[in-house]
Amino acid sequence: MSNLAAIQQAAKIYETRDTSDKRTIAGRATFDKQRQIDAVVALGEWGLFSNQHISAFTGMRLGDVSGWTGKTDATGGRLRPEALVPVTKYLQALYRGETDVLLAAEAIGAGCSVGMLSKLSAVPITTLARQVEKGRAL
Repeated sequence: MSNLAAIQQAAKIYETRDTSDKRTIAGRATFDKQRQIDAVVALGEWGLFSNQHISAFTGMRLGDVSGWTGKTDATGGRLRPEALVPVTKYLQALYRGETDVLLAAEAIGAGCSVGMLSKLSAVPITTLARQVEKGRAL
């Protein structure tokens, strides 16, 4: 369940970062500096997200994220911020014991790689790829 909690936290951070402050970094609204640092550290502690993911979710520059997380390993796969809500829905369905091929296809279509969704859900890549194929066919 912790991966679901991590994704939910990332989605909440991404959602609130756009309305917290009207200052911009690279044209994006962002948190005040301390809230941004807190968000970076919190997401880094999950060990699921790459520095690039965390940068995209929080609006902090990649170099600054690296300094705050201290991460040097290459965790992750493709996970665009727009995919956080569909990934959350897919993981929630799995935790209810449901396999939803439409949600799997939606998560991949929104910008999550099959490998990353497999890592987050513990569903084997081949099984997930078949689910996505079925979902896209519907």
